[in-house]
Amino acid sequence: MLITDIPALLESSYRVQFGANRFAVNEQESATFGGYPSIKFSYAFINDADEVERKGEAIRAFIKDKLYLVTYEAPSIYFFDKDLSANGSLVVSLQLEPKG
Repeated sequence: MLITDIPALLESSYRVQFGANRFAVNEQESATFGGYPSIKFSYAFINDADEVERKGEAIRAFIKDKLYLVTYEAPSIYFFDKDLSANGSLVVSLQLEPKG
């Protein structure tokens, strides 16, 4: 699996688990995750159960053949923007030290 395949994997998972019939990946950019090069992307989806539009941001990296993925999502009205910077601070502070 390539690092560029992760948005499609997340989309497929959300379509199955949440019945998200609308899912869009919006932006992708290079980033650093736990001190490793990675890719960050934003997305939006609507859950069939409640029809609430949610926005999300994910960052992922492959380290020693393992996928590390952190997602942050919230309803797009008010809540997503409210805590987005706190999520960014948390992600920057993560240190990944795989064993072996």
